[in-house]
Amino acid sequence: MSCSPILSHHTPICHEQFFPRGVKSAYAERLLRLSSEAEAALRPGAPRGTLRIGTLESTAAARLPPLLSTYHERYPDVQIELVTGDSTALLHRVRSFDVEAAFISEPFCAEGLEAQEAFTEELALIAPKTMAPIKGARDLRNRTVIAFATGCSYRRILEDWLSMSKVVPERVLELASYHAIVACVAAGSGVAIMPRSVLARGPRGK
Repeated sequence: MSCSPILSHHTPICHEQFFPRGVKSAYAERLLRLSSEAEAALRPGAPRGTLRIGTLESTAAARLPPLLSTYHERYPDVQIELVTGDSTALLHRVRSFDVEAAFISEPFCAEGLEAQEAFTEELALIAPKTMAPIKGARDLRNRTVIAFATGCSYRRILEDWLSMSKVVPERVLELASYHAIVACVAAGSGVAIMPRSVLARGPRGK
């Protein structure tokens, strides 16, 4: 009986020796990473290896620092890698085994995946100071909505809220950071929605 060794990233082999032409090297890298993690899991003692976590950038900035600090103190041999993106992209990464788990925001469809509530995020609708008080969705008629690209859960929440009152934004201005969104709202370009935790820490990232 022969024993098949578990391959790791440090094994000096060429991926093309084991995978047919046309198979992306990223797939080979993923299998090698999983083999390395499996090898680490079989070792006795504290966990070690790489833990890849997907997260919204707002969560990474406002929620994860104390959690990651505590985790690192308990398991110093585990290297944590954060992968950021919107909820749709992160769900895809979990399903394709690019990350072990992900922090995302409702609403989402996680059929076939385990889901557990991590924390409750309070959202705030922000508008220019010169704008009259907002009492309902109809007050946003003919207004520009400033948001991340399609796939952002918070944008979907705002659009669903407007849709319930049959309100369609005049247009949607898509930006790539909360800092830019807040700046445009302050300049009077439109309204936006974001977590209060991000506003409390200052708008950085997604």
